[in-house]
Amino acid sequence: MKKTLFFLFTTIVVNTSFSQIDSTYYLKCVKILKKYPKSRINASDLYNASLKTYEKHNIVVPAELAIAQAIVETSLGNSGVGKSRNNPYSINSRKGYKRYKRISDGVLEYYDMMARNYLRCRSTEQLLQNFKNCKGGKYATSNKYLPYLREIYYEIKKISDS
Repeated sequence: MKKTLFFLFTTIVVNTSFSQIDSTYYLKCVKILKKYPKSRINASDLYNASLKTYEKHNIVVPAELAIAQAIVETSLGNSGVGKSRNNPYSINSRKGYKRYKRISDGVLEYYDMMARNYLRCRSTEQLLQNFKNCKGGKYATSNKYLPYLREIYYEIKKISDS
């Protein structure tokens, strides 16, 4: 069974044209999420969203940032709209919080939004200093959001880099 899964995973990775998204991205997600066993988001959700986003925007959304924001927003999909609406990043529309059929759909929309509205014009480090989109709009209105996100991000980065 393990050999079959490895072959399937290797085949998927080898057949993609994404040089910046490879098995190391997936393995990094696995490593980080081991520290959060109750997460409703899994490494495959993050990896698949990263592949689709890279294909569409040619931008890599850092796994550490995605996981940190999911922790801050909904405890990795375990609270609030993360749980009730499969919306792990508390993504809003004009009608209120969006509802997704699957949590992976919410992850994919977050990745797309981050690439399209934030990471095409700012680096992760720039966002961690002043989290504004390409038009200058703030990501969150609370003054406590960014310091807390920064703290979580650097904790996750330590796990990732270890």
